[in-house]
Amino acid sequence: MQKKILTVIITMLISILVVLIAFVMYKVVNNNKSKKGVENILSQTETNNAIITEYIVYGTHLSLKGEIEVEFASIKNINLVMCGTDGKEQKSKLDYKEENGKIKFQTSDILNQGINLEKVPINNWIMLIEVKGNKETKYYSLQNDTEYGEIVYYTITKNGKNNKIDINFDTFDTDVKKLAYMKLDVKNAHLPKNVYDIVIDPGHGGSDTGAKYGGYEEADLTIEYAKKIKKELEKLGLKIKITRDGTENKENFGTQTVYDEKGRVNIVRRCKSKVCIFNTLK
Repeated sequence: MQKKILTVIITMLISILVVLIAFVMYKVVNNNKSKKGVENILSQTETNNAIITEYIVYGTHLSLKGEIEVEFASIKNINLVMCGTDGKEQKSKLDYKEENGKIKFQTSDILNQGINLEKVPINNWIMLIEVKGNKETKYYSLQNDTEYGEIVYYTITKNGKNNKIDINFDTFDTDVKKLAYMKLDVKNAHLPKNVYDIVIDPGHGGSDTGAKYGGYEEADLTIEYAKKIKKELEKLGLKIKITRDGTENKENFGTQTVYDEKGRVNIVRRCKSKVCIFNTLK
């Protein structure tokens, strides 16, 4: 009996070891493919980088601005090219103008437009700037010249699933050049406990009662509507945060605490939602 138990244990350990080895080999192979993909993509680019002067995620969109030094007799258009390390490609036009010998470009002059992160497929993407002239096309990798670092974005819950997007910068060395580049790594992930799809901010609350009439206070009515909205959205499978629940202390919640560490503005910021619903009465 003891020999049979020992045999079973040894068999299980061997099986676990085989799975672990296979997993490690899978990771090594895929990492090598990814590195090769990066090398292939960046081998097309010029030695000077495009410089990112501003980038921000607003709502569901990534917006960026930058500049490049180029020598073109005439420019037909400029595109933002997303190259997957698996060979896939997506392209979108950029707004641009020539100024002081440089090309200033941007995804859009509207803050909540640009790259729709909800529609970026799962992949490891490298961002390039494509400059097309009448006779030639050149590609430039992107260098971060802002004070900002990595941005982590989670897509809105759909059918109980989300994607996590890591927006970051890296460098890559070749025998000829050292290039900085912008990357978007997209993969499946569940929302962390502190991340929400939508945040609802009921107007007033605490010491701020809002309008009063006939025994009713605006703060009470907005929280009632907010709770109903929250309930209906949760039925759709969305993860909802509400900035107050109606039990706020009148002494430490009101118009004077909006920007405090635990104030409603910072509650909205911390929950990293894609949509904010502010409800009040008119």
